Amino acid sequence: MPSRFKPSKKPKFLDPHQPEYLERTIRSHNAVQQLYIPDRTGDKQVLECSIYKQKFPDNVQKKLMTVIRARVPGDQFELDQTGTVGKQHETKEALVYSVQEKVMDPQNPDTNVLSSCHIHHGYYKRPFANIKRDELGNPIDSTIQHYKNMFYLEFTPKNVHAIIAEHGG
Repeated sequence: MPSRFKPSKKPKFLDPHQPEYLERTIRSHNAVQQLYIPDRTGDKQVLECSIYKQKFPDNVQKKLMTVIRARVPGDQFELDQTGTVGKQHETKEALVYSVQEKVMDPQNPDTNVLSSCHIHHGYYKRPFANIKRDELGNPIDSTIQHYKNMFYLEFTPKNVHAIIAEHGG
């Protein structure tokens, strides 16, 4: 007997929230005409964990794992969200930290973990590429030559105290 159920035209899905390092990685790959596919195990875990965090916001556990103070040259420090790089002779101190996030099962929150991930904040790997262009200036091909670690969180006591206060340390 045929069913009379009519599915909705556009099913609703939860979109994963990307952390800042992943947004910067995708934006830097787009700038050199390369497609970034988050296929690494860590990226997949972060995206999966963000979906579970939206679904079960009361069952999220966060733990601050590391806080690192790194001294980096200015040409490896981004000054703003758009990726403006500092001057080469300028030296900055960057803040890098990692957070472990777990989403616990609402039926059995003491033992069952639905998803877990480690999110590293403060740096990402930026690609540098040779871009071939046609006579009108349109990109036709690009090849990534190398990657460079780029930092974007400045080390200040205010930033450190905010991170520790946020994660209950």
